[in-house]
Amino acid sequence: MSERRHIVPSGFETQVRHQGSSLDVALAGELDMASTFKLEAELERLWAEHEVHRLVLDLGDLTFVDSAGLGALIAIREQTRKFKAISRG
Repeated sequence: MSERRHIVPSGFETQVRHQGSSLDVALAGELDMASTFKLEAELERLWAEHEVHRLVLDLGDLTFVDSAGLGALIAIREQTRKFKAISRG
C-alpha cells in the first residue's frame, strides 16, 4: 500500500509504502523545523498502526535539511532501536 501526503505547506512531502513488516518512506522537499514536527508525528502514527521491523528512509529528493531536520533523522534512528526495527536510508 502506498500513500502520498503533503504534511506541511512548505512543500515537504512524504510517500509511504507499507509491505508486511517493512515501512518505506520517501521524503521530498525541505526537512526543516516546521516539517520535522510533522514528520515525527506521522512516523509515530504509522508505527502505532503497523508492526514495523524495517524502516527505509529515502532522502534522495530532499532539497534542504537544517539542523532540526538532521536532529529528527537521528531521533528516528533512535526510535527504530526502541522498536527493535532495522533502519536503512
